[in-house]
Amino acid sequence: MAILLYSGSLRAGFVADDWDFLALVGQARSAAIAFEPLVGRFFRPWVVLLYYVNYKAFGEWPLPFHLTVVLLHALNAWLLCLFTLRITKGDRVLALLTGALFLAFAGHSEAVSWIAGTADTILMSFAIGGLLLLHRALTSGSPLLPTVTGWLVLAAGIMAKETSVMLPALAAAYGTAFALSVTGEERRAAFVKTARFVVVPALIVAGYLALRTTLFGDPTDAYAGLSLSAGTVFTYARAFVLRIFFPPWGRLAIAWGHGQDVWLLGAGLVVLVIALMRAHPRVPLLFSGAAAAIMLAPALPLTISLSTTETERVVYIPTAFGA
Repeated sequence: MAILLYSGSLRAGFVADDWDFLALVGQARSAAIAFEPLVGRFFRPWVVLLYYVNYKAFGEWPLPFHLTVVLLHALNAWLLCLFTLRITKGDRVLALLTGALFLAFAGHSEAVSWIAGTADTILMSFAIGGLLLLHRALTSGSPLLPTVTGWLVLAAGIMAKETSVMLPALAAAYGTAFALSVTGEERRAAFVKTARFVVVPALIVAGYLALRTTLFGDPTDAYAGLSLSAGTVFTYARAFVLRIFFPPWGRLAIAWGHGQDVWLLGAGLVVLVIALMRAHPRVPLLFSGAAAAIMLAPALPLTISLSTTETERVVYIPTAFGA
């Protein structure tokens, strides 16, 4: 299904930053090139490795590159389906609908069709994989193996993109939502298991940030010249939230420009509150809202287009929780 939906991108060539990556791996003597910082400040080993492996195997034939990303997108949809199945206690219909909606959502063009925009696509595999392992740890009488495996998965996610630093917070949010869905000794045990699952990745993230700052400078320097003024952050935050649920749409951009989207977002909030009051279990709704906010937070100083695909890759993971 993924190949059918993205058959157009499989016929596309290389564009924009793709050529910079190809030039980089074309001169590389080994896969160690993946650990070189991009433009002196970005650390994306998994992205560079994707280019390196495909280039060494297929040269400048774009089809395998695009196919790799499309298959990653399909993997993410499958992982999301599995995660939904777990947190809804076996609702197969809802799980399949969630995975299919994410797979087919028209707002993923930049993250799936543009090879250089695949960092978020890669990161999501580690994010949802980590959540599946946390759920296993929370529901298992022997949580050691899924916990240790989860440490490795979340640590490996750091090599996808800088926003991977949010993965421990994402795991903590799910663990908290799960704990609040149970009572008594089960709740205490859930909080303990969550703390054990999160503490090591959190320490790794702290070490990564310290080392990265020492070697490459302040991570927030990447926002230099791109960030918004304090007065416009809320305005564009609305745009980011809209793009979680809507693909590029000219009329949506016009409505947002006139402030008419506030009514739409308000109505959505009312529906969410009503759903929370009636839902049982509440874990999916409680967690999905928190997860979308957590993974969207690093992008809020930036801007996003409502009428084109520009910058939409940064909402790739939040759309999974919006689904």
